[in-house]
Amino acid sequence: MLQYHKNMGTVSRLCTRVLSKEPILSTFTTPPTQMPIDFYHIKWFNSLSEVKKRVIVDVHSVAFLPNPEESLQAKRHADEKCLDRALNKIHYEAAVEPYDLQDEVDVVEDEEDRNGSEAGSIDWEYPSENEGSESDDGLYAPGEYHYEDDDYSKNEGINEEDENEPEEGIC
Repeated sequence: MLQYHKNMGTVSRLCTRVLSKEPILSTFTTPPTQMPIDFYHIKWFNSLSEVKKRVIVDVHSVAFLPNPEESLQAKRHADEKCLDRALNKIHYEAAVEPYDLQDEVDVVEDEEDRNGSEAGSIDWEYPSENEGSESDDGLYAPGEYHYEDDDYSKNEGINEEDENEPEEGIC
């Protein structure tokens, strides 16, 4: 553009920006957090400790297409219209390969091994042998209810007929 204006003899308002010879340090000392994993440079990410990888980076999502040239076409790429979940399903595996995430997968597998396959699960099945009565563990079978009023009337010797009659003086 500058060359064009010089050849035409017209005035240009374009400015040429020249970088300084000494690099200027950035005022931002911490990286942005919880951005998709492909937002960060691969070598920088792989140099982080495992704790920082989990805190700084969202390792469960991607934001960009694997080939950036596809994003710069005149015709819009079909995957650019996708929602985040759909984009993750399509491109997650390819985008995450260069990043060193093997340790995180191992940590998840180790936790599952330590806890066992059924750790923390609750068995909701009731024993079939004592149906209709109180079982050994003190629980009632499904559909069976216990009211504290029943125990009170039995223990105190109050007749059920007396309970149904209204007290005198109460209207």
